[in-house]
Formats: sequence, structure tokens, C-alpha cells
Amino acid sequence: MTAALTVLAALGGLVLGIRAELRATEEAEQVDAKMVSFYRTPTMITVLNGSNRVIAMRLSLEQPSVWWDLQAVPPCQKIDVPPTLLKMSMSEAVPRVKVKDIDLDRLRLEFMDSEGRTWIRAGTGVLRRSAGWEQSLASVRMVSPEPWNAKPEETAACGT
Repeated sequence: MTAALTVLAALGGLVLGIRAELRATEEAEQVDAKMVSFYRTPTMITVLNGSNRVIAMRLSLEQPSVWWDLQAVPPCQKIDVPPTLLKMSMSEAVPRVKVKDIDLDRLRLEFMDSEGRTWIRAGTGVLRRSAGWEQSLASVRMVSPEPWNAKPEETAACGT
């Protein structure tokens, strides 16, 4: 009986150790991802790269299936995007796509960390892993040449 309890205790310790290691690995994977965020006010969409690494990013909508490529956002930089200019850039590039204000409520930020893992941060702030840069043939991609995309600004919020 004592031997059986010892074996069970050892197995329990092993399982707890493995779970702790997995949790630590997941947290380490999220270091860059947690430093990337975006938020929306009625007059501005702000994308922040608080990481000390260059991060490939894009703003996207599932319906209509479109995205605006922010390319590689430098470390410790932010991009402020007026929603009207975001909609205008898409309508000028692809007139058949009509992005409305209500659509922008579902805007999300997709990005790739330094290890090539892809993430999605919803407008609610929720962070989750992504299967990859989801690109369907029906999607419309827009690389915006506007100044808000070409000239990020420094941000005080920056990790190590």
C-alpha cells in the first residue's frame, strides 16, 4: 500500500511539474504578443508595438473579408489611424468593398511575433493564437501608402 501511494505521489508530482513547465512555456511565448496592442476611440485607432522587436501587423475584418497591411512596425512605435481614412483607403483601392463604421467595431489586429507565431488581438483586448496569416481568395488586401502607415511615432510604452 505504501509503495502504491509513493508511486501515485510521484506521478502526481510529475504531472504537476509538466503542467508548470507547459504554463511557463506558454507565458514565454506570449512575451512579445502581450506587448502588442490596439485600441479604438471614436476618432482614432491606435496600434502599439511595445516590444523591442519589429512586428509584422495588419488590421483586419472577417466580414467584409479585408485587411490593411501595416507591414513591419518598428519597436517602441505606435500608429494612429483615423477611422475615416482607413475606410477611405479601402474604398479608393477597391471601390466594390464598402466598409462601414459599424464594421470597424469588429476590427482586430493580427500580428506575427519574432518566432513566427501568429496572434490575433480583438478589439476587446482578448489575445489568442492564430493558425497563421489567414488569406482566403475572397479577401481583399490593402497596403496603405498613407502617412499614418508610413510614419509610426515613438511610444513611451515599450518592453525590454
